[in-house]
Amino acid sequence: MKQHYIDLLNLNRDLINGYQIRCTNHEELMKNLRYLNQTVQKAGNLR
Repeated sequence: MKQHYIDLLNLNRDLINGYQIRCTNHEELMKNLRYLNQTVQKAGNLR
């Protein structure tokens, strides 16, 4: 029984680590999209 809890703990840890990676990737993507949008808007104003 103890081994099952250890396996569950390890699986939960892996899931949390995967979530944190996805969250970080999403935040970085949003930051880059905001920068791209600002650049496009500034270029549009130069016309």
